[in-house]
Amino acid sequence: MSYYICNKIQYVNKAGALNNGLSNAGFYKSNEAAKIQQKKPGYVVVKTRNSSNGKDYSVITEPTFVGRDDNYTKTISAALPFETLDEARNYIIKNKTKIDGLDDYMIIDKKYKEQKFPPITQVEKLEVAGAEPGKRCKFTPATRKIIYTRSNGICQLCGKPMEYNDFNIDHIVPLSDGGSNSLDNLRAVHVSCNNFKANRYDNEMYYAGADIMGNMMFNNPGSELGKRIIRDMVRGMLRQYKMEVE
Repeated sequence: MSYYICNKIQYVNKAGALNNGLSNAGFYKSNEAAKIQQKKPGYVVVKTRNSSNGKDYSVITEPTFVGRDDNYTKTISAALPFETLDEARNYIIKNKTKIDGLDDYMIIDKKYKEQKFPPITQVEKLEVAGAEPGKRCKFTPATRKIIYTRSNGICQLCGKPMEYNDFNIDHIVPLSDGGSNSLDNLRAVHVSCNNFKANRYDNEMYYAGADIMGNMMFNNPGSELGKRIIRDMVRGMLRQYKMEVE
């Protein structure tokens, strides 16, 4: 199933009036729908179902879709498809300016049936706008799910798998340096990785980690942590050597 984002469309019912929702639309044979459409400029005929009586077409207000090439299109075949409602909703959250170019919006399937999805919350609208940079906000469960799903369950700092109940939302550009709460500045990371990164940039975190390991190896190699660091480094070197030999 594919889903598409378009402006709010309405359906002509059997009495010739406009209604919201495909369930309230009139269904006609193609020639009957064409006659109705001729009397209504700005309306189009679309196939909305497959039935045994051939009355598979409806007349609707002309839709404008979000297109594949960062533009708008009038045809569903050139519209940007989404595999799931979550993907379409995520696009709406991340592309507020794009969506604002539509006269309201809705998500439909290939049969032009409107799809219901969780409403975008005020918190998510704040994230979209990237408002109040530098201020922490509480993320909704829906937003957390989007960010976790986008990461494919992989920590974006250490690269290891993480459970849904063991991840934090990290700001790529730290809030303390003016980072925003917009989704393009957010990623999923382990709680422990996030605690170690704190309010640093990635390179600052890695330098801090290297300093800690270097100090442990050279200044206190006999400690348990120093031994573990040396042991892991040797193992890594041996694994790499084995891969190169093979």
